[in-house]
Amino acid sequence: MTMSSFPSSEADSRSIAIAAQVVDARNHGRLVLAWPRLVAFVALLMGHFRQSKRRAAFFLQDFLNMPCCPSLNVKMSGAARTDTRIAEPEGGWPAKDPPGGKHSVVITGSMKEVGMGLAHAGWKPAPRCRGLKSSVAPVILHAAGNGTFCHEKLVASQARTRMISRCPFPKRAYSFILGAVVLNPSVLLDRGTHNVCSGAEPLPVEQAGDYFVNFVLDEIESARKKLPQITRAAEVAADRIVSGDGELLSAGDQSFSLEPVWRAGGIAFSRQYKPDKQAAAAAVPEPNGEIPYYRTKEFVEHFTVQAAKSNDVVLLGYENENEERLHLASHVERLLGDGALVVFFGSQARARQLEQTFGRQGNLIFITHDVPDGGIIDVPGRPEKICSGRSIANRLYLWTFEAELISAFMRRGKVPGILLSVTYESPQVWNIPLLNSYKFIPAFNVTPVKKGVFGDTYLGHLRRIVSGIVPEQRSQFRKAAQWLAEAARTKHKTFALLIHGLDPNGLPGDPGLFKVHSEGNAHYPQLDDEIGKDDVALFVGYNWYPPALADTVDRAGGKQILCFTLVQEVPPKPAVYGEAGELLHPTSFDQLPQGENRIYIDLKFAQYNAVLKIPDYPVPALETSSFAEDVVYWHLVADTVELLGAVEK
Repeated sequence: MTMSSFPSSEADSRSIAIAAQVVDARNHGRLVLAWPRLVAFVALLMGHFRQSKRRAAFFLQDFLNMPCCPSLNVKMSGAARTDTRIAEPEGGWPAKDPPGGKHSVVITGSMKEVGMGLAHAGWKPAPRCRGLKSSVAPVILHAAGNGTFCHEKLVASQARTRMISRCPFPKRAYSFILGAVVLNPSVLLDRGTHNVCSGAEPLPVEQAGDYFVNFVLDEIESARKKLPQITRAAEVAADRIVSGDGELLSAGDQSFSLEPVWRAGGIAFSRQYKPDKQAAAAAVPEPNGEIPYYRTKEFVEHFTVQAAKSNDVVLLGYENENEERLHLASHVERLLGDGALVVFFGSQARARQLEQTFGRQGNLIFITHDVPDGGIIDVPGRPEKICSGRSIANRLYLWTFEAELISAFMRRGKVPGILLSVTYESPQVWNIPLLNSYKFIPAFNVTPVKKGVFGDTYLGHLRRIVSGIVPEQRSQFRKAAQWLAEAARTKHKTFALLIHGLDPNGLPGDPGLFKVHSEGNAHYPQLDDEIGKDDVALFVGYNWYPPALADTVDRAGGKQILCFTLVQEVPPKPAVYGEAGELLHPTSFDQLPQGENRIYIDLKFAQYNAVLKIPDYPVPALETSSFAEDVVYWHLVADTVELLGAVEK
């Protein structure tokens, strides 16, 4: 058996299965080789602890803060099951009488071969562990100082591994392996800051919408390559805000400028730059306890800024290129005139135009992509491309920048306030002091984070979420597209009922198949008078079930496609949210009404949206919901157009 670090190519992953390493019980978990232990640890989770590939991925992702996904766990558990010849490890077999008296050894291969190898080294099995039989299985050996060992055998069972026989050994052996990993989880992925989830490969194309999924996955990797550029911009912005007590503002069209403001996982002191603030405030009602806070004059007054100052940082972008053509130059001219630092998110072509107009300026920074305007997917029979790519691309770079901005603050000894989702129990107890009293939190220890780590980790989370939505729900996507296409062919109405993020109205790339209602509270009273028999309601929501909407569609005799994320933990007391009342957070679709007129799709984003764990801070940062919502919406749009084109042919 040979010792090796993680192979240089993914194709060489078989070498993982023949790696072994002695873990000194006195060494406090300081492991040398990374990937062999990751394979062994995943085998332990899925074997002895009987966790599914998805739950094992959640544990690695949420508890150890490592990018992972179910498909990668399948690869690793498969590698751990690989039958290999056992040769002597580099440096020889473990000594029979090690200092301290205890070792744990993780070896893969047949138990007979492992036993033979240890016998040659002078080892002998413990009395209750003499029955070594040939099998294709990884083996976990627990070695005592008297030259004996006991073992465990793991075998494959369908899509998961499970324990079928186990000889007694001290329970602390498992605790030690877990403790070693928890004390220093970074050793499991010893690849610098680029922790790509290699299991999240491009989606095999079976429907037109799969092209959009693969486009998003490609953009995630493009953003990863631009992390040094993004980090440099975040460093400049952090200096301006920390040293000059500046504000963090966002500007552009409504979709982009509101994206980082008042968002779960967002920086609490973010504000929207809105020169027409007074007109905007006059257009909304006073708070009365019956409507959500974000629809009130109080919200506009608090979260909008009419003018920027010289120490402010303004994040500028547009999800709609038509709006960008009309207003970008005037926005930049005004902000540069105020002396603000402008960070522009957009296409390389538009950045070149700005540079030609205003010249190279220290106060104008570009974070760019090469996504074209308009649609990005060709569907046979349709003259123009469909599905907007630039809207989700701008948002991707925006939140990756926010990840690096948070870490830049931490390298300056500051932790910004991070907002808790309003859909969790009593979130305002946490949020209100952040909004009114603090910019940076004074009561937490600050652990500096290396450049690029937060951005890379966040992109890994997004990749796992985006790649995991469609494969296990392919039948739901097919059926939903058939309903939408049939409604279009038979001249029935289709409604897109959205929460936030994407606004497809007038967006280049949207074919206009649906009548769109966008409402952050999932409150659509107008639907009572609009929907009829056999009409279709596509709800792309958040993390709760909308009973009023579902009842409205049922009464009308329509069909409903309900898309929202399931949660793993239900809050002790339900949150109350505007007209929606108490929010119902299901952990399974089986808990909800079923019917021939219903399709449920799990958006699979983080259960309360934010996903990035900040050291020593109780609330996760950076939102994920809008990316999952975009993927599902555009996937169904593309699938529907494809089906309509096939019928026309």
